Amino acid sequence: RIERGKMTKNNDVLDAFKFIAALSVVGIHTFPSKSILGSDLKILARFSVPFFFIVSGYFLFKKISFREKEKDKKILFNYIKRILKVYLSWLIFYIPFFIVSIMNFVKGEMDLRGKISFILSILLGYVPRIGVSWYLIALVMSVFIIYYIRSYFGEKVLLTIGIVSFLIGVFTSTYGKWYFDIEWIKQVPFYGSISFSMISTICYVIIGYFLANYVFEKPLNNLFLVLGIVIFSYVGLKEVKFAQQLGVFYDAQNYFTLPIVAVLVVILSFNLENIRIPGSDFLRKSSIIIYLAQNPIKYLLFYAASQLGIQKLTYDNFKTYVVQVFLLIVFSYIIIKLSELRQFYWLKNLY
Repeated sequence: RIERGKMTKNNDVLDAFKFIAALSVVGIHTFPSKSILGSDLKILARFSVPFFFIVSGYFLFKKISFREKEKDKKILFNYIKRILKVYLSWLIFYIPFFIVSIMNFVKGEMDLRGKISFILSILLGYVPRIGVSWYLIALVMSVFIIYYIRSYFGEKVLLTIGIVSFLIGVFTSTYGKWYFDIEWIKQVPFYGSISFSMISTICYVIIGYFLANYVFEKPLNNLFLVLGIVIFSYVGLKEVKFAQQLGVFYDAQNYFTLPIVAVLVVILSFNLENIRIPGSDFLRKSSIIIYLAQNPIKYLLFYAASQLGIQKLTYDNFKTYVVQVFLLIVFSYIIIKLSELRQFYWLKNLY
């Protein structure tokens, strides 16, 4: 049973799911695409990004009443400032990994199109060689849009925008080959990334809004939820393979059963909120660090492995994934522990 105002952030199971979702995001980018198992796991792991957006939308819009404008705006903009602070902190951390692009921009070695693309990459979170930080900017844009659409146009318009957002995501990814075959659209900066990430993720924050504002009259059985997750994940896997067979497939970023799987995982974590898990605080904090540090850590791993002659760890595969996850957990532990010291308190901005 989900009731407005009942759910709190002190949910160990939710923290554990965040950790699992973060590891799943890493898998999306590191599992071997040419392997059947790797390809299938990438598809199943796709629940992770919608999960994060739904949870973020839920917790924010659980606090906003839409009855006290000044208070609501304060909550909204404090939230946005906090997310932007995290983004700017990671942007500083990322500098060594895209310093070449920065120097080319500063020295004027980019043409006008290159300069515009570089500026947009920073503003939209598509940091050169990093990419995954778009999640933070997409979250900021989504909550801002949702708040004002809901305030001035109501829930029906909000629901319509959510449906359109989702369909754009599906038909520019799983059924998106047609979109990427359009020649002129390739001239638009980030034409692919924006369509099936930045735009399509709005729908998941909207789902979080509706979960925060409505009550399920009857409690959902946990076994039913688990079976639902398994069944809809399997159906989603088959859906993507069907799209591949049809020759319309481009990327499994979004497919029709994906939001169902993500919502069921969120609800299951809500149902299990009374279960205590040792170390859940670390799981929660490390999830955002793992999510945002995955590519820098992978690049460092690739470099170290190439220098040591360990060829198996210089490209995406399951062994690389295991080592990368280990390094990410160690890195997260170091950051969290250091942030507890007064002189390194600023490191808390990374999570």
